[in-house]
Amino acid sequence: MAFRLRLLSKALALVVVFAVMQVYVLASPNVNASGSNSPGMLLGRLILPGNQVVLVNGNLAQSGTTILSGSQLQTPAGIRGVVQLADLGRLEIDPDSNLTVTFDNKNVEVTVLSGNAYLTTKEGVSGNIVTPAGKALANSPRPLPQGGGGPSKGKVVAGAIGFVVIVTVVTIWALKDDESPS
Repeated sequence: MAFRLRLLSKALALVVVFAVMQVYVLASPNVNASGSNSPGMLLGRLILPGNQVVLVNGNLAQSGTTILSGSQLQTPAGIRGVVQLADLGRLEIDPDSNLTVTFDNKNVEVTVLSGNAYLTTKEGVSGNIVTPAGKALANSPRPLPQGGGGPSKGKVVAGAIGFVVIVTVVTIWALKDDESPS
């Protein structure tokens, strides 16, 4: 009976490890062998603080939601949103805003119906914001706070290494032979 319980707990541990690995893989961007995003389809990724939600094309959306070109985003009062646009740039959306974002390999256009947005594009990408008054603005980045603002690359790498170490330890423990020599 004890052997079956140990076997069952190890099988459950393996299932959990593989489930977590799948979520981790799904959460990462679509990257091809060269290390860049796949050329077939450009995708944005919604980033929100905590468990906040905004409307994307009229539907409730949480952080991590995929944003396609042509999407309409609406932020409620008190909630700021960010759309990371693959290799194109970054769109920051103020609270109480309503806008549409369209993008392709070389262009990002944001049409603001109400509220305010800030667009920063990478080199070689054209960025344009059309205000509610119909005025077109080139890239309009929000000034960064004094600390640089945003997670450092080192913290992200350390988190990924920690994740791999935990998965490896749990996998080794789950696969280790229970029978010790007598």
